[in-house]
Amino acid sequence: ALMAIDNGPQQRSSSLFGMHSREEVLSKYFNIKPLFAPQAISAPEDLLNVEMFYSALPHTENVRAVFNSMHRASIAPNDAQDMFDAGATICATGIDLAVPAIRNMTEEVRSHLRYRGILSANAYCSPDGAGFSEHYDPRVVTVIQLVGTKGWEFSNAPFELNPLRVGYDNHTRETLLREH
Repeated sequence: ALMAIDNGPQQRSSSLFGMHSREEVLSKYFNIKPLFAPQAISAPEDLLNVEMFYSALPHTENVRAVFNSMHRASIAPNDAQDMFDAGATICATGIDLAVPAIRNMTEEVRSHLRYRGILSANAYCSPDGAGFSEHYDPRVVTVIQLVGTKGWEFSNAPFELNPLRVGYDNHTRETLLREH
Protein backbone atom coordinates (compact mmCIF):
# COMPACT_ATOMS: atom_id res chain seq x y z
CA ALA A 1 0.00 0.00 0.00
CA LEU A 2 1.19 3.50 -0.72
CA MET A 3 -0.39 4.95 2.39
CA ALA A 4 -2.98 4.39 5.04
CA ILE A 5 -4.99 7.18 6.57
CA ASP A 6 -7.18 6.84 9.61
CA ASN A 7 -9.90 9.09 10.97
CA GLY A 8 -8.52 9.63 14.47
CA PRO A 9 -8.35 13.05 16.15
CA GLN A 10 -8.53 15.64 13.42
CA GLN A 11 -5.86 18.11 12.46
CA ARG A 12 -5.39 19.82 9.11
CA SER A 13 -2.53 18.66 6.92
CA SER A 14 -1.36 20.08 3.60
CA SER A 15 -2.07 16.90 1.64
CA LEU A 16 -2.95 13.25 1.79
CA PHE A 17 0.78 12.63 1.91
CA GLY A 18 1.22 14.64 5.08
CA MET A 19 4.25 16.85 4.76
CA HIS A 20 6.08 14.52 2.35
CA SER A 21 7.28 15.95 -0.95
CA ARG A 22 6.62 14.26 -4.27
CA GLU A 23 10.26 13.20 -4.49
CA GLU A 24 10.19 11.71 -0.99
CA VAL A 25 6.94 9.82 -1.67
CA LEU A 26 8.35 8.37 -4.90
CA SER A 27 11.85 7.58 -3.63
CA LYS A 28 11.01 6.23 -0.16
CA TYR A 29 7.45 4.87 -0.33
CA PHE A 30 6.01 4.25 -3.82
CA ASN A 31 6.16 0.44 -4.33
CA ILE A 32 8.68 0.27 -1.46
CA LYS A 33 6.92 0.53 1.89
CA PRO A 34 3.71 1.92 3.41
CA LEU A 35 3.34 5.60 4.21
CA PHE A 36 1.11 6.02 7.25
CA ALA A 37 -0.35 9.54 7.41
CA PRO A 38 -2.79 9.66 10.33
CA GLN A 39 -5.30 12.50 10.39
CA ALA A 40 -4.38 13.64 6.86
CA ILE A 41 -8.06 14.21 6.10
CA SER A 42 -9.46 16.94 8.33
CA ALA A 43 -13.16 15.96 8.02
CA PRO A 44 -13.54 12.39 6.67
CA GLU A 45 -17.32 12.51 7.10
CA ASP A 46 -17.37 15.24 4.42
CA LEU A 47 -15.48 12.98 2.02
CA LEU A 48 -17.85 10.02 2.25
CA ASN A 49 -20.30 8.61 4.74
CA VAL A 50 -22.64 5.61 4.57
CA GLU A 51 -25.61 7.61 3.25
CA MET A 52 -23.45 9.22 0.54
CA PHE A 53 -22.00 5.80 -0.34
CA TYR A 54 -25.42 4.27 -1.05
CA SER A 55 -26.61 7.38 -2.92
CA ALA A 56 -23.54 7.29 -5.16
CA LEU A 57 -23.85 3.62 -6.19
CA PRO A 58 -26.03 4.19 -9.30
CA HIS A 59 -23.37 6.59 -10.65
CA THR A 60 -20.29 4.36 -10.23
CA GLU A 61 -18.70 2.04 -12.81
CA ASN A 62 -19.68 -1.17 -11.06
CA VAL A 63 -21.22 -2.41 -7.82
CA ARG A 64 -20.27 -5.81 -6.40
CA ALA A 65 -21.23 -7.86 -3.38
CA VAL A 66 -18.35 -9.88 -1.88
CA PHE A 67 -18.87 -12.41 0.89
CA ASN A 68 -16.22 -13.59 3.39
CA SER A 69 -15.64 -16.66 1.25
CA MET A 70 -14.61 -14.21 -1.51
CA HIS A 71 -17.62 -15.26 -3.58
CA ARG A 72 -18.57 -12.16 -5.52
CA ALA A 73 -21.10 -10.93 -8.01
CA SER A 74 -21.97 -7.70 -9.76
CA ILE A 75 -25.26 -6.42 -8.43
CA ALA A 76 -27.74 -3.66 -9.14
CA PRO A 77 -27.25 -0.63 -6.87
CA ASN A 78 -30.74 -1.05 -5.42
CA ASP A 79 -29.76 -4.57 -4.21
CA ALA A 80 -26.78 -3.32 -2.22
CA GLN A 81 -28.53 -2.88 1.12
CA ASP A 82 -30.03 -6.40 0.96
CA MET A 83 -26.62 -7.89 0.15
CA PHE A 84 -25.00 -5.88 2.97
CA ASP A 85 -27.68 -7.14 5.38
CA ALA A 86 -26.86 -10.69 4.22
CA GLY A 87 -23.21 -10.17 5.22
CA ALA A 88 -21.59 -8.97 1.99
CA THR A 89 -19.04 -6.21 1.60
CA ILE A 90 -20.38 -3.78 -0.99
CA CYS A 91 -17.72 -2.63 -3.45
CA ALA A 92 -18.22 0.51 -5.53
CA THR A 93 -15.73 0.74 -8.41
CA GLY A 94 -15.21 4.28 -9.67
CA ILE A 95 -16.74 6.09 -6.70
CA ASP A 96 -14.76 9.14 -7.82
CA LEU A 97 -17.16 9.44 -10.77
CA ALA A 98 -20.03 9.98 -8.35
CA VAL A 99 -18.59 11.88 -5.39
CA PRO A 100 -16.95 15.25 -6.14
CA ALA A 101 -14.90 15.28 -2.90
CA ILE A 102 -13.33 11.93 -3.81
CA ARG A 103 -12.74 13.07 -7.39
CA ASN A 104 -10.95 16.13 -5.96
CA MET A 105 -8.86 13.88 -3.71
CA THR A 106 -7.79 11.68 -6.63
CA GLU A 107 -6.87 14.80 -8.59
CA GLU A 108 -4.78 15.99 -5.64
CA VAL A 109 -2.89 12.68 -5.73
CA ARG A 110 -2.48 13.00 -9.52
CA SER A 111 -1.19 16.55 -9.18
CA HIS A 112 1.12 15.83 -6.24
CA LEU A 113 2.75 12.89 -8.03
CA ARG A 114 2.41 14.41 -11.52
CA TYR A 115 0.91 11.08 -12.47
CA ARG A 116 -0.52 10.61 -15.96
CA GLY A 117 -1.67 7.00 -15.75
CA ILE A 118 -4.99 5.50 -14.73
CA LEU A 119 -6.15 6.72 -11.34
CA SER A 120 -9.51 5.87 -9.82
CA ALA A 121 -11.12 5.37 -6.44
CA ASN A 122 -13.14 2.48 -5.10
CA ALA A 123 -15.15 2.41 -1.89
CA TYR A 124 -16.07 -0.53 0.31
CA CYS A 125 -18.76 -0.84 2.96
CA SER A 126 -18.47 -3.93 5.18
CA PRO A 127 -20.75 -5.20 7.94
CA ASP A 128 -19.22 -5.76 11.38
CA GLY A 129 -16.96 -8.80 11.28
CA ALA A 130 -16.87 -8.90 7.48
CA GLY A 131 -14.41 -7.71 4.90
CA PHE A 132 -11.66 -9.18 2.79
CA SER A 133 -9.30 -11.80 4.13
CA GLU A 134 -5.55 -11.36 3.72
CA HIS A 135 -4.70 -10.49 0.13
CA TYR A 136 -2.49 -8.30 -2.00
CA ASP A 137 -3.49 -5.79 -4.59
CA PRO A 138 -1.70 -5.77 -7.96
CA ARG A 139 -1.40 -2.00 -7.90
CA VAL A 140 -0.51 0.84 -5.56
CA VAL A 141 -3.37 1.33 -3.11
CA THR A 142 -4.36 4.20 -0.86
CA VAL A 143 -6.53 3.19 2.09
CA ILE A 144 -8.73 5.69 3.88
CA GLN A 145 -10.66 4.29 6.85
CA LEU A 146 -13.65 6.60 7.24
CA VAL A 147 -15.93 4.82 9.69
CA GLY A 148 -15.59 2.07 12.26
CA THR A 149 -12.50 0.15 13.23
CA LYS A 150 -10.42 -2.46 11.48
CA GLY A 151 -7.08 -4.06 12.12
CA TRP A 152 -4.61 -3.25 9.35
CA GLU A 153 -1.31 -5.02 8.88
CA PHE A 154 1.38 -3.57 6.62
CA SER A 155 4.83 -4.77 5.78
CA ASN A 156 7.84 -2.77 4.66
CA ALA A 157 8.88 -5.72 2.52
CA PRO A 158 6.34 -6.87 -0.05
CA PHE A 159 5.69 -10.58 -0.34
CA GLU A 160 6.01 -10.11 -4.09
CA LEU A 161 6.67 -6.82 -5.87
CA ASN A 162 3.77 -5.93 -8.18
CA PRO A 163 2.18 -9.37 -8.57
CA LEU A 164 -0.25 -9.80 -11.44
CA ARG A 165 0.87 -6.64 -13.27
CA VAL A 166 -0.79 -7.79 -16.47
CA GLY A 167 -3.61 -5.44 -17.35
CA TYR A 168 -2.55 -2.66 -15.01
CA ASP A 169 -0.64 0.53 -15.56
CA ASN A 170 3.05 -0.36 -15.37
CA HIS A 171 4.52 2.95 -14.19
CA THR A 172 7.50 2.41 -11.96
CA ARG A 173 9.03 4.70 -9.39
CA GLU A 174 11.86 5.46 -11.83
CA THR A 175 9.43 6.41 -14.62
CA LEU A 176 7.54 8.76 -12.32
CA LEU A 177 10.75 10.37 -11.06
CA ARG A 178 11.93 11.00 -14.64
CA GLU A 179 8.67 12.73 -15.61
CA HIS A 180 8.92 16.47 -14.98
